[in-house]
Amino acid sequence: MSLILQSLSSLLYHVKQSLGLFIFFFFSLFISISALLFNQISFDSFKNFKKMLEHINILTKSSSNLVKILTDIHEKQINLIFPIITGLSLILLLIILFIYLKIIKNRKEEHASLHHIGESDSKIALSFALEIFIIFIMALISVVVLIFLFKSSYASLLKTINSYWLEHSLSMQLSSSEISTELLKLMSHKLTNFNGNFLISSTGMSLGPLISKELFINATYLLISGIVASLLSFLTALLSNHNLSNKRRFIHADKKA
Repeated sequence: MSLILQSLSSLLYHVKQSLGLFIFFFFSLFISISALLFNQISFDSFKNFKKMLEHINILTKSSSNLVKILTDIHEKQINLIFPIITGLSLILLLIILFIYLKIIKNRKEEHASLHHIGESDSKIALSFALEIFIIFIMALISVVVLIFLFKSSYASLLKTINSYWLEHSLSMQLSSSEISTELLKLMSHKLTNFNGNFLISSTGMSLGPLISKELFINATYLLISGIVASLLSFLTALLSNHNLSNKRRFIHADKKA
């Protein structure tokens, strides 16, 4: 309990640092959740595209240039999103590490004072890690609540981005007249409960339930990443404080000599 109170006191004392870190975590988490949800929408769109193809004459779709191009676009989109998410995660990790080192450097004197009153390196580092985790949790809850409250508009935005990506990629390979001709060929061989535009970009279920379901799943994954981020802050602070302690011992020993 004393460690939690110490972390909360430090959080309030360094209110500007805490606010800056909260804003950074908030936008990082918002971007991360958006990327993960967009990935799920892309999978859902591709799955629904393949389901709709089942209602179209097999000879017609096998000879359709449009179907081949759309399949390729969907596959490339899905294969591209994962490296983007991985790259984003690595960039954020480096930024977080830089922020931790900057904060620890600014608190050098404060940590020295805690050493003078008998606090160990591990306890100071643990207090710092707990402080980081509290800020992370506050940012994560804020992001989840914000998305949940505006999930309809948010889902609509992600769907629009997904549709634009697919339609723009398609327009780079086929002209509007070629797309219309291809769609007419596909739709003229069988009655379906969807039109050509729906075939190009759609999701298989209402996006509201999809967002609600995936939001909390992805929030759980990000909570694990928050634990990792806190562990990183603990190790960074521990190593930094240990180095400072060693320097102070050498200086003290030199003065005695």
